[in-house]
Amino acid sequence: MTISDTYQSTQNTQKQYSVPVTLLQLVRKALGLMTVKPSKLLEVGSSSYSVLSQIVKSELDGGANLICIDNDSSAIDLGSRLNPETKFVALNALNIQEIDEVFDLILDSHMIHCLESISQVKNYLLRSNSVLSQNGIMIIETMIANNEFFVENKSWIVESFPGKFSIVERAGVGRRVVFEQLFLEDLVKECGFEISYLYFVNGNRFVFDGNRDNAVSSDPDAIQLVLKKKLNDILV
Repeated sequence: MTISDTYQSTQNTQKQYSVPVTLLQLVRKALGLMTVKPSKLLEVGSSSYSVLSQIVKSELDGGANLICIDNDSSAIDLGSRLNPETKFVALNALNIQEIDEVFDLILDSHMIHCLESISQVKNYLLRSNSVLSQNGIMIIETMIANNEFFVENKSWIVESFPGKFSIVERAGVGRRVVFEQLFLEDLVKECGFEISYLYFVNGNRFVFDGNRDNAVSSDPDAIQLVLKKKLNDILV
């Protein structure tokens, strides 16, 4: 199975217990960029599975403190039963600062494109930066528009800002923010981050239709980012 096939099969109709393979690969890549193993980790939008719980066991020898948050209390309850060694908290991503801890590694578990506006995305990034340690990293995998996306999904676009992003709402998928690549890069920098790693490959796509299993050319591409905190930045 190719990387693209793996991506397509794991991103569609994600089961409560299914960990996205691409996120596992990305986290392992990010760990290789760190000079010191992280001791405090946060997973945002974990649902009932946890990508980082597998990483803590396999890559960090169980020697790290992990907190998983999600807005869905039923998913949090199930996650607590499936992973009793991990702390699951029912919390909106926009209230991330309420945890009142500082983290060495934050994983956005496909949460950022589920926010409802760019204002929310920006607030989320700023607040994530505020709870990130000085040498910490934030890991993101999210949706990027391509030319065919705009042609085939025109009827589903609720709001569009050419060259920046679109808000799309589709049955079986819900409301999603689909970024344009350069705008996303500028946005994370505006929110106090530097980009340590960026991986963008045509053909790796999020399946954008709840009624099919396979990706098509009009589905959003995927971009992977590993971010670090800008030195000497003070964010309000």
